[in-house]
Amino acid sequence: MLKKIVYPIVTMIMLSLILNLNVQISRSAPDPIISIEPRQTRKLSVGETFTVNVTVKNCQNVYAVQVDIRFDPYVLDAIKIIEGPFLKSAGDTFVLFNESRVNEEATPPYGQVYFVATLLGDAPGASGSGVLFNITFQVLAEGSSILHFYEYPGGGSFDGTYFMDRGLNEIYLTLEDGFYGTPITLSVQPSKISIGGNVTISGQVLGVEEAVNVTLYYRKEGGGWNELVKRQTNSTGHFDYLWKPPDVGKYYFKAATVIEGVPVESAEVPLSVEAAGLDITMIIAIVVVVVVVAAVVAVVLKRRRKP
Repeated sequence: MLKKIVYPIVTMIMLSLILNLNVQISRSAPDPIISIEPRQTRKLSVGETFTVNVTVKNCQNVYAVQVDIRFDPYVLDAIKIIEGPFLKSAGDTFVLFNESRVNEEATPPYGQVYFVATLLGDAPGASGSGVLFNITFQVLAEGSSILHFYEYPGGGSFDGTYFMDRGLNEIYLTLEDGFYGTPITLSVQPSKISIGGNVTISGQVLGVEEAVNVTLYYRKEGGGWNELVKRQTNSTGHFDYLWKPPDVGKYYFKAATVIEGVPVESAEVPLSVEAAGLDITMIIAIVVVVVVVAAVVAVVLKRRRKP
């Protein structure tokens, strides 16, 4: 009689503990992430090419993938798309779509990289991190472009970025876009000064229609980067800052901000700070003073010589 009562209670307790443990494990598991690497590619000359990797992290049992990346078709052209090792690590794959398109009817028009692939057979699914595929772009014109993962709207749509497991359950991801170009201009005026002088650090975040936060960094030649100041641009993206160098030497500056979730930086700008010396204005002033003093002395001496 005691066994009939105790065994069901123990079984229920064990099942409850297992369920709670599974819930805690599922809650603690990080969300899968898909990224463009590197996040920013600096501006190149027209006709040049560059390659980015589409990477994934924290994945579990991925059986099929659909990736939809949008970009500016007037600035870039996706000329090559090659599958990477991530999905293949779990078995044989079949690529259904691996193409670059341009939608000229959209407002504004956009280029699209559309990649759809699946595992074959009884493969359990790929897990972990790796390169899903890579894209080689050619630069068509001056400008910048975000490399944007289009979000999956649900409902089995042919647009958007999402994965599926072997049971055809949809897997939603954290999307980390990339950026081509240098969307921040930066200048230091003057670019060469004597110690004790001031310089104006100014620039503009291109393509914005409202104020954004910008962080200025500096480093002395041979040293690491240090945060100089945080500034907010005006509505057209302009910013400036007046700075007095603390010591002589060669300095470098850069500006950083976030555009549509993508961290971006400007090119580095140099500044030379020299020891204080006599400039041309000071030399002229000294010559004038010497001439005046000499003239006065000459007059005084001449008067003294008179009887």
